[in-house]
Formats: sequence, structure tokens, C-alpha cells
Amino acid sequence: MKFIRFLILFIFVSSLFSEVREYEIKEAKCPIKIDGYIDEECWLQAESIGDLIQREPNPNSPPTEKTEVKILFDKDSLYFAIYCFDSEPKKIVASSMARDSELRNDDRIEILLDPFLDRRNAYLFVVNPLGAIMDSIISENGAYMNREWDAVWDARARIVEDGWIVEIEIPFKSLNFNPSNDKWGFNIARFIRRKLEEDRWCSPSLDIRFVQVSEAGIIKGIKGISQGHGIDFKPYGILGQSWARENGGEKFPADIGADLVYKITPNLTSCITINTDFAETEVDERRINLTRFPLFFPEKRTFFLEGAGVFSFGESMGFGFRGPDFLPFFSRTIGLAEDEEGNNVSIPIIGGVKLTGKIKDYEIGFLDVATDRYGNIERKNFLVTRVKKPLWEQSYVGLIFTYGNPESDERNFLAGFDFRYRTSKFLGNKNFYFLFYGLKTNTEGLKGNDSAFGFSIGYPNDTFEASFSWKQIEKNFNPALGFVYREDIRKAFLSLTYAPRPKKFGIRRMPFELRWNETMDLKNKPLMRNVFLAPINIEFESGEHIEFNIIPQYEYVDEEYEIFEGIYIPAKEYKQTRYRIQVETASKRPWSIDIMYWWGGFYGGKNTSPEIGLNYRSGKHVILGIKYEQNRVSLPQGSFTTKIYSIRFDYSFNPRLILYNFLQYDNKSDNIGINSRLRWTISPGNDIFFVFNHSWIDYEGEGRRFFNYTNDIRFKIVYTHRF
Repeated sequence: MKFIRFLILFIFVSSLFSEVREYEIKEAKCPIKIDGYIDEECWLQAESIGDLIQREPNPNSPPTEKTEVKILFDKDSLYFAIYCFDSEPKKIVASSMARDSELRNDDRIEILLDPFLDRRNAYLFVVNPLGAIMDSIISENGAYMNREWDAVWDARARIVEDGWIVEIEIPFKSLNFNPSNDKWGFNIARFIRRKLEEDRWCSPSLDIRFVQVSEAGIIKGIKGISQGHGIDFKPYGILGQSWARENGGEKFPADIGADLVYKITPNLTSCITINTDFAETEVDERRINLTRFPLFFPEKRTFFLEGAGVFSFGESMGFGFRGPDFLPFFSRTIGLAEDEEGNNVSIPIIGGVKLTGKIKDYEIGFLDVATDRYGNIERKNFLVTRVKKPLWEQSYVGLIFTYGNPESDERNFLAGFDFRYRTSKFLGNKNFYFLFYGLKTNTEGLKGNDSAFGFSIGYPNDTFEASFSWKQIEKNFNPALGFVYREDIRKAFLSLTYAPRPKKFGIRRMPFELRWNETMDLKNKPLMRNVFLAPINIEFESGEHIEFNIIPQYEYVDEEYEIFEGIYIPAKEYKQTRYRIQVETASKRPWSIDIMYWWGGFYGGKNTSPEIGLNYRSGKHVILGIKYEQNRVSLPQGSFTTKIYSIRFDYSFNPRLILYNFLQYDNKSDNIGINSRLRWTISPGNDIFFVFNHSWIDYEGEGRRFFNYTNDIRFKIVYTHRF
């Protein structure tokens, strides 16, 4: 406790306040048409917000290309006119028209809006030169990003002879805000992809990420704005056809449902969903599990993603590719389950109520969802409540409660708290955080040993980054509405990165990394140790990346388990070293390739694992991605090879009519699956979806390779009426 008191005192003593950039917005005196032509009289008379400042590659230097940004508003919307001058317009990188595509590979504009000026939560809007848009909700000063959130807004862009122009309208009905506050947090950034250059209006420091809301500037003068009655009514209708080989016969599903969104106050939103449908959701990427622990797949369903940031807890923000060690609430436990073959099945959702936003100084989240009977699963009801109290500039203390058990009729309850201290002014201008949390579950039939708790401390900055975390997860800790990777453990994790920027030999950055991961049982017996070293890790000015890793490992397997068909890993200790080399070419080019090659020891044998990704961007209409993953395993008890093939092919007719295709095959399930989705956005908020899912399965010994296994077609119309 003395250490913690000293640490907090040191933080406050060392804090310094930086100058905040401000701009006063004027009200539009003429109608504005969003068409990419900024020739209205009010645009011609509007003043620019001022020059942007270069962040990369040369912080605080003038940009290599000029950017002119103008902002206006009326009672209904916020408007942006942005002229991105370019001395070589033929070299502008713009490869996608699709909504929510990976625009980080393109030239683009990013806008951050913090309507509450709370310095921790914000909206992010992104546009590229072809008019492709992407939006996100930022929570807890950039610690959590909800990229699946889709707002109703509009943007038009066009490439001209001396650069590119974008015009944007963001309706106030799409935002939560405090109507009595005429000051909003704001920042804007321009990315020039061929130069790997980023220019910002505010906080052009390498230590500050753009999504760090606390470091944004301020726009002021926003008065007399309206959300109307604050009601969005979104009915849907769906028709379809489905067939499954094992069930036999055809079905012709037809259904209707609706979402009703009501802004109780400008900063508190309720949503009621009835007969919820997720036909337009993309399928999961396939993975083959060679461990004895569960795989983690991200949530993709819109209803659960909207406002999801308030439900984030502790270290659930910013977890890595393997997923978190645990989550007290994981929305995929509601309405999704696995059948006997391990395939995902959807459980009908009768309806739900969600409440997110702010009441006075408290951020709240409330979720109540009812699922229908499915097979042997009875109707169930699930409840989640989250409350956060902001502290100081970037910190909070919070509580979480969940009730419900998707997997059985046994009662399950969870309660927990977390405290996060965060500052970007540590030692003057550096990032620092400290987190402490504790959770307890109560499950019918389990008594005692049902807690989880831990802490983490971090210094996430550009040249030097360090973090340390420790946690304990007891044997009977059972968050039925959450996720647990492994129980009955203590775990410590240390990460150190030193990343100089030599500015020689075409090198931009060289991150040398050390990550140490130790897992023990509650008697402190070692169960798993993993040391990740990156002695070679080079990011070039051209955008290429090369990395070499050494990973010494120790693992104690306490129970024999089947790793592949008929091949078992014996229970004993294993010591091994694995190696990895990774090469990535610059994604700014039409063709790019990512190669990752693993090799080394594997449970007393060897495992060689190549991964190859080939990507093509035509510059306008076509995005193609081909990926191959393999594990070639040789063990004393047998050998096997796993393979996963995947192809993504997206075709954009225009920014509002996109065809997405995703084809996958793996040799463990022997199943080929295709997911095709056509999305036509008639106008913002009004969409037509045509979704086609089909799979073939390999039945050995029946005379031919693949048979039709499932077929599913859905035609869905979603209409948004705003009052």
C-alpha cells in the first residue's frame, strides 16, 4: 500500500498541463448538399481551422502536403469540408469503396469527436479518397475500440487535379451529447499512405495515439442543436430458403422484427430489440485448435456491439490475438452455442433491452436479453449491469454484475469491481496506467474458490514501452456469461520494448521486444512458461517489415488430451524452443504479401507452420485476399498435417453497393464453406442485404469428394425512420 500511495503521489507531482488548441465553429447560413463539391457560398466564406502538424515521420514539422479543413453546423448536423492538396495526385493510394473496410492501407481522413468533453470517450469517423467510410466508438481514452458500430452519416469524396476533396455530414441524431455544453473535444488527422505520413491538428507526438481522447483539441460555439424527438425506429423483414443434408427437406423462413432506439436524454440511449436477426453478420474465420483450451472468437453482431464499450472490464480492453485470460461478460454466450460437432448454432432471441450512456457523473450500461427454446435448451433470460464513475481526467472506478447461465439451468451470478488510473502527463508528457480488479461468481453446486483478481501497470510510449500484470483465477471461478481461458492458476506477464528510430539505411523504427509469460497453479507449481524475444524487428520507411523471434517454452500437461484424430499428447513436462520469421511487404502497393514461418520443438516432436497471405487491391473496385495456413506436426506417437485455405473477394460497384465473398476450407472438418453478402445502402440507415451461405463436406468412401451439406439464402430489408 505504501508503494501505491507513493506511486499516485509521484504521478500527480510530475503531471504537467499542455496547451490545448481551440477553434470556434460558425453556423451555416446556406443549405449544404453533400456531393463532394464544396462550392456553396457558406463554404467559400468559412475559415480554415488552421494548419495541420506532422506527427510521422518527423514530429512537429510542417506537413509535406497542405490540408485545408473547414467546419460548419446547423441545428441538425455537423459538416466538414476537407481539401487534401497533393503535388502528385496520380500517386494517391485509394483501394477500397467498401464500408468498414481496412482503410489503414489508404490515404484517408480521420475525425475524432468527444461531444461530452469528458476526455475519455469519443466517436471516430474515417473517409478515403473514393468515399469509403468507417466509424468506431472509442472508450476509456482509446483502450477499447468498437469498430463494428455503424452510425447514420454521409460522406462524398472525389480526386481532383491537385489532390482530393471530401465533404461530410454527421447528424446530431447519430450522437450522444450534452446540449448545455457548447465545447466538444476534437481532432483530425490526414494520412498520406505512400509517404507513411500522418499529419494532425492537435498532439503530434509519437507517444500519443490519435484515439487518445484526452489529447484532443476543442471546437466551440455549438449551440441550438437538436436530436429531434430522439427516436429511431428500425423495422426489418426477411425471406429465405434453407436446407441441411442431415435434417432433410427444405425450409422457407420468413420473419419480421424491429429495433426501437430512444434517446431518453441527449446522453442516455435505450434500445429495444424484438425478434432479433443477424443474417447479415459475417461468419467466423476458421481456426484449428491444437491446444486443450478454448479458442476465442470476437463478437460481430450489431445489437451487442452498439454501446459495448461501457461493458468492457479491466484487462478485457486491448487483449492480444489469442484473446483474454478471462472476461466477466462476453456477449457471444447469448444466442450462440456449439452443437455436438463443434459448429456454431444460433439460438433465437425473443427480444432485449439495452440502456447505455450517462446519468449525471456516472456511465452506465444495462442489458436484458431473452432467448427462445432451442432443442433441449429452455427459454432463458440474461442480465448484465455495468456502472463506471469517472475520476480525475482519464481514470475511473467501476462495478459489474451479471446473472444467467446459457449452458444449464443452474443459477449463476457474478459481481466485480475495477479501478483504472491513466494519465498522458506522467513525467511531463508520457503515458502511464495502473489497473486493479476483483471478481467473484456464485454458481449453484459450487462452493468457495470462485474468485478472480489481479493488477497491471504500464508505460506505453513510442521509444520505450513496459508493462507488468499479475492475476489469480480460482478453480470454481465460473462467469457463465463470460469467458475463461484457464482456471485454477496464477499468471504473471512482463513486456519490455525498446524501439529506436535511427533514420538511417531506410529504417523508420526498430522495436526490440522481450515478453515473459509465467503460469502456475495455486500452489505455485509451474504449468507454463513462454519467453518471446525479437532480436531482429525492422520497420522500413517504404512500409516493409521483417522480424525474427526466438520463443523458449516450458509446459506441464496435467492430463492426456487428443490433439488430432487418434493422436494424444501424454501428460508430462515439455521443454522446447520455437522460432519465427515474418516478412511483410508494404500494403500501400496494389500487390502485397505476408509470410510467417514457425518451426521448432512441439510436445516432444516438431512442428513446422508456414502462413502465407497474398493481397491484391485494384485501386477502386476489387479487393482480393488469399491465405494459407499449415501445421506439419511430427510426434513420437504419430504425425499429421492441418491445412486452412481462405479466399476473400470483395467487389465494390460504388461506395453504397458492395459484394463481399469469403470462402474457407480446412482439412479437420473436411468442409468447404462460402459466405456471400450483397449490401445495398439506398440511403444512410436504409439497407438491403442478400446473404448466401453454402457448404460442402467430404464424405470418404461414397465415390466422390464433396457433397452439398448446407444451403441458406436470406433476403433482408432494414429501414430506419428517425423522429
